[in-house]
Amino acid sequence: MAKSTITNGQDGAGVRSALNTMFSDLYGGRHPGYIAGNWYMPMYSSSATGIALPIDSIRCLPFVLLQPVTITNLGLRVTTGAAGNIKCAIYANNAATGRPTGAALASTANMSSASAAMVSAAIAETSVTLQPGIYWQCVWVDTNNAIVCRTQTAAVGMTPQLIGSATEATINNATTSSIFTIACAKTYGAWPNMTSESFTEATGTANATLHFKAG
Repeated sequence: MAKSTITNGQDGAGVRSALNTMFSDLYGGRHPGYIAGNWYMPMYSSSATGIALPIDSIRCLPFVLLQPVTITNLGLRVTTGAAGNIKCAIYANNAATGRPTGAALASTANMSSASAAMVSAAIAETSVTLQPGIYWQCVWVDTNNAIVCRTQTAAVGMTPQLIGSATEATINNATTSSIFTIACAKTYGAWPNMTSESFTEATGTANATLHFKAG
């Protein structure tokens, strides 16, 4: 197997490429590869009924890609419909903070949340190729805090492992209220650049588990 190395003076793009190759060398064999036209759940996602999503709050969950994938559509399942809209996005991870950063890498426009159903939309960017690594799946509802989606189950311990917290009890709680998501307070509108945003740790499961379509 070819090995990738990082050398002194290597530019940023070269370092990122080398790190992606190393990540794929270590973990790539654990996924058979994404097939164009198929829908997938992000790695380390698991479904539960969930609770209502709060308005003016972007809810984000981390996930891991073990193989490169080109994404064309994002979606989720609304389990309790309510008049209004919901939309999805994927953000890069800031390795220094362990939180979302930059502009959305892939994002949808408004999708109706009126009915309990699968909802999905093509991403505004047409198609986006993501390399192996950690990313954030984010959801946002507009004016109705009664919308419920399929969400991360409390039985999965991977989410606290990826999110991390400065408070030990938040990570290893004796109840199911351990950290499951992070939230960014934001009035519904255009997807923001997350670089300077502030995040709070949320201990409920008021977030949605996305699925994506490979291109």
